[in-house]
Amino acid sequence: AAFSGITKTLLAVYVVPQTYTLGEICEIFETLNTTGTKVSTVDLIHSWLYTDTSRDGRQPLSLRDWIDELGQLQGAIGWASRDDRPELIAQIVTASYIALTEKAPPRKVGRKQPTALTSVKAGDLLATPTAHWEQVIGQTQRVAEFLGDFQKCVARGYFPYSRSPYPVASAIYVSVRWHMMQDADFSAKWSLGELDAIYRAFYWRNALMGRYDQGFLTQLGIDLKAILQQLSRRGAFSSTNEWATASSDWLSSFMGAGLPNRETLVDWITDARPVGGSARVKALTLPMFARVRKDLLEPELDISYPADSAVELHHIYPKQWARDNCHGDLADWLDPTVAGKDYVNSLANLMPLSRDSNLRWKAKLPGRALTDSGVTFDNASQRLADAFIDRECFDILTSPSPRPGDFWQRRSALIADHLLSLCQVAVI
Repeated sequence: AAFSGITKTLLAVYVVPQTYTLGEICEIFETLNTTGTKVSTVDLIHSWLYTDTSRDGRQPLSLRDWIDELGQLQGAIGWASRDDRPELIAQIVTASYIALTEKAPPRKVGRKQPTALTSVKAGDLLATPTAHWEQVIGQTQRVAEFLGDFQKCVARGYFPYSRSPYPVASAIYVSVRWHMMQDADFSAKWSLGELDAIYRAFYWRNALMGRYDQGFLTQLGIDLKAILQQLSRRGAFSSTNEWATASSDWLSSFMGAGLPNRETLVDWITDARPVGGSARVKALTLPMFARVRKDLLEPELDISYPADSAVELHHIYPKQWARDNCHGDLADWLDPTVAGKDYVNSLANLMPLSRDSNLRWKAKLPGRALTDSGVTFDNASQRLADAFIDRECFDILTSPSPRPGDFWQRRSALIADHLLSLCQVAVI
């Protein structure tokens, strides 16, 4: 049977008409749910780079090895891997090429010589010239630094691409930083603080509006150019604050309507299944995941990414306690069929904890868990603030009678206000 399978197996062949470009063919390959070894744009780029840099006795470039090397550096951990979405790095490299005003011409892909690259689709990745790839690979540490700065800009801490609502949005930030470093056209027209301010507002508006749910590969190039143009207008304003105010108005006009208000955000934060899919869930949870650095019960334990100990979002009011007390007045909050939403499994009831701390916490009410661990508001104010727990929230948690509804309403408002503040252009 084995030999029969070998000798009689037929390989399906489809001849692609010459009307299709190589870039379009790559998009077809990446769209189809193929079996066996996936043929990707990154595989083709790897081959071309290796061939193009093998001349003149030089050490040829290995794209896959470089992506893995990049992924070991602080800032790029969780963002660069040959086996886990390697096209993200290719998109970042192509975006950094688009951001330049002085650059080598695009490489020829198929029959036509592209005049300019405007997006990060497969065809644009293939047309990114070898000379630009060599420049970027020669600045590996800087690429990791820019990726790390992107994470700190939007969330005050490191996080992997899997926690980002739209990972490809990082390409805009990295490419503007590349432009600032490499392009003579920059000439210190704006500061790094001003870039961080406008990009942070763009990133969070984009995430909360779900703007990259469709067609983001083309939209990204448009957004990159628009942000560069708004940054270049900095010199027309007498102060950073004046430019920041104008930039907030510009973002509202450029990105259109759709930014949720405080009431809508609170509604999303207090339900385990907010409308909008996984990207919206990631947007809501990212600030807390990235900015919490110390375990609440074990302050010596660093749980910031990439932490050695397993860190997840765990329940503040434990699920078992909620099931056991789902009656009487508490049913209005603990019973989803009565409440009309799932408060218990919502973001309002979650916070980052180490696995060991969660095991200690989950068997008790929050007030008892905090008291048994010697946690007071005064000795843990920063750790509590990072988890969006202010004094009012803490007093509710430690009150003699359980008041989960009051806690979730207060905490969801704190998170919503923080998210909305991130949507305004402000130099901090």
